[in-house]
Amino acid sequence: MNALLLPPDDVRGMKVFKIDKFKKPITVPVIAIDKINVETANKVLKNYIIKLRNFKSIRASSNNGQCVFLLDPAKFSSCDDLGLAYVTDENLDYTTVELGYDNWNHDDILKAVLPEQSMLSSYSVVGSVLHVNLKSELLEYKSIIGQILHDKIKGCKSVVNKIDTINNVFRNFEYEVICGSSDLRTTVKENNCLFDLDFSEVYWNPRLCTEHERILQQLCSGDVLYDVFAGIGPFSVPAAKKKCIVLANDLNPKCCKWLTVNKKKKSH
Repeated sequence: MNALLLPPDDVRGMKVFKIDKFKKPITVPVIAIDKINVETANKVLKNYIIKLRNFKSIRASSNNGQCVFLLDPAKFSSCDDLGLAYVTDENLDYTTVELGYDNWNHDDILKAVLPEQSMLSSYSVVGSVLHVNLKSELLEYKSIIGQILHDKIKGCKSVVNKIDTINNVFRNFEYEVICGSSDLRTTVKENNCLFDLDFSEVYWNPRLCTEHERILQQLCSGDVLYDVFAGIGPFSVPAAKKKCIVLANDLNPKCCKWLTVNKKKKSH
């Protein structure tokens, strides 16, 4: 992205979220087009307009007979390059607009805020719960990381950070909620089934979806599946939906509780 359209430089190192710090005035070229030509002009100008979240690049002009196109300065250099006979320098002007927090996605903002040598590498989404595993050098930024992810990831209700390795027989880990609700009950969809769970009680890894699907593709109606580490049912529930005979159990009683819940949902 054109550096002019990125978040302001002075948010680097921010540890306490301040939305006003993301305000950034920029001056951009503007081309006024008669409304009768807007549709044809857009076929060309769509390659030059500013493309940001929640930013309207084509706007009604104060002149009722025209629309204005706000252009990316890194892409536009001259009206002559457009090849539109009805667009000349007389149509060109410059205006100042203000960008803000709502104009960037989480990746753009995190890259602007966090130290360049230590970026957030990945996260997992489990229904409405977003799970990160922050490196030690990012812990002092955990509050703002949580806020940004909570704001920007659609459907996110809670952001949790893993604070310990998985070192118990039930395969769940210690965590802290760094933004949002402490209620970690949620629903995930996998292999055309819905699974209810409480992320604070059971283990769920969305990266195993492909493996679950691979095994399920090998099953046919009438097959017998012994699922002795059933969890909340990512193998058992869709297998039962395929009319397999399933015997499922798990050492964690919380998993068995949610497995029972999800078994009843399998036909929905």
